[in-house]
Amino acid sequence: MMIDPGEEELTVIMRRSETFDSGLAPAGPVGTRFTVSQFTMLELISPDTPFVSNNSLTDKRIDPTSRAVGEKMGSHSIAILPITAGDEWLGVITATSPEEGYFDRRKLYLYQALAEQGAVALRTARLRDELQESLARFNGFSETTDYGFGIADLEGNITFVNPALLRLLGEESTEAVLGKKLFEYYPPEKVEVLNNTVLPSLTEEGKWTGELELLSVDGRRIPTEESLFVIRDEHGNPRYIADIITDITERKQVEEAIKESEERFRGLYEASPLGIILNDYESGDYLEANQAFVDMIGYSIEELNQLSYWDLTPKKYEPDEQEQIRSMEETGRYGPYQKEYIRKDGVHIPVVLNGVQVTDTKGRKLIWSTVADITYQVQREEVLPEIAK
Repeated sequence: MMIDPGEEELTVIMRRSETFDSGLAPAGPVGTRFTVSQFTMLELISPDTPFVSNNSLTDKRIDPTSRAVGEKMGSHSIAILPITAGDEWLGVITATSPEEGYFDRRKLYLYQALAEQGAVALRTARLRDELQESLARFNGFSETTDYGFGIADLEGNITFVNPALLRLLGEESTEAVLGKKLFEYYPPEKVEVLNNTVLPSLTEEGKWTGELELLSVDGRRIPTEESLFVIRDEHGNPRYIADIITDITERKQVEEAIKESEERFRGLYEASPLGIILNDYESGDYLEANQAFVDMIGYSIEELNQLSYWDLTPKKYEPDEQEQIRSMEETGRYGPYQKEYIRKDGVHIPVVLNGVQVTDTKGRKLIWSTVADITYQVQREEVLPEIAK
């Protein structure tokens, strides 16, 4: 019989394959569970104390039903020995004999040794079942995940790779990888990073996370984000190094595209003859301005950061400003819009603006605008009629 600790009371799991209706306990098929209280004899033992009776027919500790069963079976001596692992119940060994006084010290010693061997066997079987269950979960993860996963021993020899990692490495089979050195799949400069940064971190902290590059068998460099950690045995000693690998090629391509776009915009922003400004949509505060706008308006960037476009706009344009704001609310853009700006020296300069509303990563609404100084055009329009006269 196997013992299983329940939430409220120990339970017994029937393991026999043949039905034997002793009258001592309910009959049932293999796997049937009963509480220990249904087996009165088991209440006489504890994890570290066996029950022994060398005259079960007269022993007052044994209940009448159990004594009747013993008499029916012709048993005069009985021993029940616990099979335990520490304080954990695993099962019991029950032995009977038709002889009175059968269980002397020598026989009890032999049965106790048998119980201890049974405990080892049952514990090993349980650990094997747990290991198989754990391996099944691990294999399910490693076989289906898109993350590359590999394991190497402490000498750097690869002992495991999952299908996703095989694809990253460009290898056709697991056999082509096992036994190779981990460093074979990294370019020389990344091997230096592994030696100087990753391995010391694994030694001191047991883990490392960061960006590296894999080198596939066809020579491709694959940008990766890798999380390495140490696998230890039950005594805490390091045994293996595991690595979870994410292919970040697409992310790097997006980052590079954004970088190139930002560089092109920055070149346009800095070299443009038009003023380019960024304002907060709600307050109108100046957040950025290129050199062309700084030269046009006479304020430094630091001074502009303390102002809003309302500070540089004559009051007579307030109705027109509200109209442009309504246009942005409806279409997301405004302009072309002609008005005047008040330069730092107080001179009013005619300008034409075009703008678009954007939202930053924090959800704040902003306005990008281009500003053209049309002083020359306005002066020319004023002079031409006089010349024509």
